[in-house]
Amino acid sequence: MSTTLKQTGYKVSCFSSAANCVEQLSKQDCDLLITDLKMPYMDGLTLLEETRRVAPWVSTMVVTGYGDIPTAVEAIKLGAVDFVEKPLNKEVFLRKVRSALNQDNFVNSPAGKALTKTEKKVLKLVLEGKGNKDIVYRLKLAERTVKLHRSNIMRKLGVDNLVDLVKQAAKMGLLESPSGDRESRTRQIDLSEFGKMIAGIRHDLVSALGVISTTMDLLCSDVHNPKCVDDLKRITLATRYCGLVLGNLSDLVAHTMPNKVPLDVAEVLDEVIEIMASRIRPGICISKHYESNVPPIVADKGQIQRVFMNLIDNALQAMPDDGRLSISIQQELRTKAKQFKRVIVVKISDTGIGIPKKNLKKIFDLAFSTKRQGYGIGLYTVKQILEQHKGSIHVESQEQERSTFTVFLPVEKNK
Repeated sequence: MSTTLKQTGYKVSCFSSAANCVEQLSKQDCDLLITDLKMPYMDGLTLLEETRRVAPWVSTMVVTGYGDIPTAVEAIKLGAVDFVEKPLNKEVFLRKVRSALNQDNFVNSPAGKALTKTEKKVLKLVLEGKGNKDIVYRLKLAERTVKLHRSNIMRKLGVDNLVDLVKQAAKMGLLESPSGDRESRTRQIDLSEFGKMIAGIRHDLVSALGVISTTMDLLCSDVHNPKCVDDLKRITLATRYCGLVLGNLSDLVAHTMPNKVPLDVAEVLDEVIEIMASRIRPGICISKHYESNVPPIVADKGQIQRVFMNLIDNALQAMPDDGRLSISIQQELRTKAKQFKRVIVVKISDTGIGIPKKNLKKIFDLAFSTKRQGYGIGLYTVKQILEQHKGSIHVESQEQERSTFTVFLPVEKNK
């Protein structure tokens, strides 16, 4: 894009990060900002917000993938004047740039015909990124009828593509703020594309963490200063925590079969607590109650570690200042098909903010999160891992008081 614009006679500045861009926007003149959406550290929508803060006079254009309508809606709300879709077409790109610089930012005015009640419902779902089949299911209409409504909407608004539809809807004030619980949201994730994207990233990070961990082990054997040894151990634990986090991504997209071996649940829990030591604040009290003579389970160690890591991490985040984290292990005998089966029961409780009753059925859904910076992957991963191990999980919570997650793991023979 930079080369194309320079060849056309524009003066262009490129930035390797969104943060660097924001810093320069406050110092130098700029007529048009062109940004991608998917970027590390600060994404395109956040960059648009920051641009409005430091240089509100700057026009903005967003590079986006086809069909990403919900994001386009958010970008329009944040002031984006146009979109350029991937893969880029040189002529279309330059035409849009000229239009943005001339402030000719919106499509021609609509035909002036009002939308019907059903057309408004269809439009709302289209702007949420719903496809025809989803709209058919939600509105109980025939697919042919939905297609006709979409065609009428485009004709009445005077547009011929989805991007211009979003822009025209913004111009007419048809983009409503999201309704419902503003503290919780569900991110839309295309798992197939997500998997392709993170596969390479995960490989590189795991390799780097392996080098760091191995080097730490070597240094620990050579260093004799106790303070340095403690520091090296903390670094080692931090790399192991990063490995567990990366494991969440692997479980999410790869669906690898568990490598089951006999495991002592108490040892696994203690190891996870040690790895997460740096995340346990001074005001948090940990209480452990492990029943003696609990038999081992047969499970994948890394996956079971990730189950406990996610649950403990959630408990810690539910207690922003102080509180008590209680962890217990016991065994139970259960009857199934007139047979007795031993089950290991692990309870992880916190004295935190609790979970609203309306969210209890959603917390294990992919991409559901009530945290501002949450991705909704942790508890979904927990449930998937437990199902692979023929286990289960139950949650009880009381708002502003406590939450308890109970994990059930069967005691089975090593096959």
